[in-house]
Amino acid sequence: MRRSSWQRPLGQLNQHQCFPFFWLDVGDADQVGARSHVDGEVLLVISGSVYPAAGRLATLTNPGSRLAWSRAIPHHVAICGSCDDGTVTTSKTLILWDVDHTLIENGGVSKETYALAFELLVGTPPAARPQTDGRTDRSIMAELFAANGVAMTEAHRDALFPTLIEAMKRNADALRLRGHALAGADAALTAVSRDGSFVQSVLTGNIPENAFTKLATFGLHKHLDFEVGGFGSDSIVRADLVAASQAKAGSKYATLFDRGNTILVGDTTRDVEAGVKGGARVLAVATGVDAVEVLRTAGADLVLKDLADTESVLRCLREIASAGAQGS
Repeated sequence: MRRSSWQRPLGQLNQHQCFPFFWLDVGDADQVGARSHVDGEVLLVISGSVYPAAGRLATLTNPGSRLAWSRAIPHHVAICGSCDDGTVTTSKTLILWDVDHTLIENGGVSKETYALAFELLVGTPPAARPQTDGRTDRSIMAELFAANGVAMTEAHRDALFPTLIEAMKRNADALRLRGHALAGADAALTAVSRDGSFVQSVLTGNIPENAFTKLATFGLHKHLDFEVGGFGSDSIVRADLVAASQAKAGSKYATLFDRGNTILVGDTTRDVEAGVKGGARVLAVATGVDAVEVLRTAGADLVLKDLADTESVLRCLREIASAGAQGS
């Protein structure tokens, strides 16, 4: 049985996220953590399983695993540890980036891809053009079919995602020529990746393959964990993608992700609505169709005009994360 005993004074921990504990004795558990739920209840996360915890001492059901703190755990606590290397770290915050008009400009290729997918499915190009901003792929295509007076059959639905992938492949050169990464996007992703308290992925209406193509075309895929993203293949409703991503990330990182430690970064009021309804805080950027005041009124926690100032992006993410950790 592996065993670790760790002791860390407060000065060695991130003070706005962590709380000093007296000792931690871990046996078979691969990961041990504690963080506050949105309602203030203190929870323990042990190898991916969540347990309610008493304030001073919790004896866990995992064999050989035990936690104790020097005093009652405050509701904002966020502590985790790994018995593999004895390192104490802060709990994670999940950052979910929108793709189009937040990280990249697609130069109109996105709408052309939906139009091409329609043509490949139906046999004729659409007369009415796609409406895209903030919608999911399934929603965009369903509306495109309806706008063109074509009933979407079960065969169309079954072939939808493979056809969208094929259409994106055919338009990849056009995307490379006419699209570009938005100002500050690469620097922001790189800077956030250097903060060990953040996990970065995407929340996008695109299906995973097309989201990856769009970002990889401009080298923006390197710091994103696509395994835990929320995609248009998860649900037709954009707000549902937040919970889908939180569930994937929770399983992979053995952390309970909720509104307190999830931040959605997007450019439309639909992005803001997805965060508010789906269970995430929102950093909005006015790089799309919606202005700063519109995004603020929609309910974004903070709003930036763009991602050009990397320090401002980091400051906003940390401010929102800190507010979430404190339950405010």
